[in-house]
Amino acid sequence: MQQIFRNKQSHFLLLAVTILFALVVWVSPVLAGENTLNVQRNGMNSCSVGEFVTGAHLDDNIFLCTTGLNAYNVDQERVDSSTQRKGMHACRQGEAVTGIHEGKNLLTCASVGGPIAELVDEDGSTQREGMHACPQGMVVSGLHAGDNDFLCGFRLVNPNS
Repeated sequence: MQQIFRNKQSHFLLLAVTILFALVVWVSPVLAGENTLNVQRNGMNSCSVGEFVTGAHLDDNIFLCTTGLNAYNVDQERVDSSTQRKGMHACRQGEAVTGIHEGKNLLTCASVGGPIAELVDEDGSTQREGMHACPQGMVVSGLHAGDNDFLCGFRLVNPNS
């Protein structure tokens, strides 16, 4: 009888550890303000309203999205087809990407609520959640899909605010 009880305990413990591991793997990006749940908007795959792209696996059309910047409404987004900065398609200065249609070379952009400082993350050098991403705390403000380069930005804090 004690042997059966011990076997049930070890099975229960194994199940509990497995569930805990699954929660850490699946929930931790969401707790960090990031997720990979994408929606269709403006004719392209996009982050949920109010979120910005912080990483992307363009071949699979999956984005890593984050909150914590400027909250925006759908009517404050705009589709960009031509802005160029640092050798790649980009949103206007002070904006970041909320959606991407690689095949049509379109970006959906929204204001981050102020000026941003930018750097180029080349050739997929930063990886998070199995995809090319901007460094932690930064969002995608432009990209060159063919070179796997991201223009990554973070909002500058207004010293008067």
